[in-house]
Amino acid sequence: MRRGYLMALVVAVSWLASGCSESKPDCLGAAVVCGGSCAELRSDNLNCGACGTVCAAGKVCSNGGCAMTCAAGQVNCGGSCIDPVTDRAHCGASATCAGATAGVTCASGELCSAGQCGLTCQTGLIDCNGQCTDPLTDRAFCGASGTCTSATAGVACGSGEVCTAGACVPSCLAGQVLCGGKCVDPMSDRSHCGASGSCTGGTAGADCAAGQVCSAGACALSCQAGLTTCGGECANIQIDNRNCGGCGVTCGAGQVCSAGACRLSCQAG
Repeated sequence: MRRGYLMALVVAVSWLASGCSESKPDCLGAAVVCGGSCAELRSDNLNCGACGTVCAAGKVCSNGGCAMTCAAGQVNCGGSCIDPVTDRAHCGASATCAGATAGVTCASGELCSAGQCGLTCQTGLIDCNGQCTDPLTDRAFCGASGTCTSATAGVACGSGEVCTAGACVPSCLAGQVLCGGKCVDPMSDRSHCGASGSCTGGTAGADCAAGQVCSAGACALSCQAGLTTCGGECANIQIDNRNCGGCGVTCGAGQVCSAGACRLSCQAG
C-alpha cells in the first residue's frame, strides 16, 4: 500500500513539474477555454467555431464561421464580429467600433441587454449562461425559454443556418428567398418565380408552365440558343426588324436588321 502511495506521489510531482495545472479560467457567457484562455467561438478570429480554427487574413469570425464581412446586426470590433446588443465587452457598439462607437464594457455581475449594461435582461430577452439572448434570433440558443437550462435552452443552429422566429432555418444569400425550407433565387427559380418576403400565399411567386423559364422574376418563353425572349416571343435580335440588337428596337422604312444593327436595305450583307 505504501508502494502505491509513493508511486502516486511521484506521478503527481512529475505532472506539476511539467507545468500542467487543473486550474481553468472562469469564462463568462458562452465563452469556452481554448489554450488556457477564454474564447467566444462565435466571434474569435483565432478560435472560430472551434478552438484553434484561425480565420485567414481579410476575414472575420461571424456566427462561428470565417466570412468576408459580419452578419447583419453585428459589428466588426478589433477583427471579431460581435453583437452589440448582447456583447459585454462592446455593449452598444456601432459603426467602426472605435472611440465613441466602441460601446462600453459591462462591469462584473452586469449583463449587456439591448445594448445597455444592467443587472437583468430586458423584456423579451433571456439570460443564457450570463448573456442576454433573443431566443427568436440567437443561433446558439434558438427557441430557448424560462431559465435557459437543459430542456429549455433551445437548440444551436448548424453551419449555414440562422435562427428565425425561434427555429433554425437555412441562411440564404443576398437576393435569395427562403421557400419551403430551401433558398431560391426569385429572379430565376421556375417554381417560385418572383417570390418575396415569407414566400407564402401571395408572396410565393409563380410556378412557370412547361416550356417557360423564369427571367427577371417573370415567367417567359424558353427560347432556343441564339434567340432572345422579347414581348412573350422568341426573337433573333441579329436579324429581327422589330427587335434589332435588342428587344423593341425597330428598324425604319427602307432598313433591314443585319448583324444586330439597322442598315439601308442596299447595305444588307
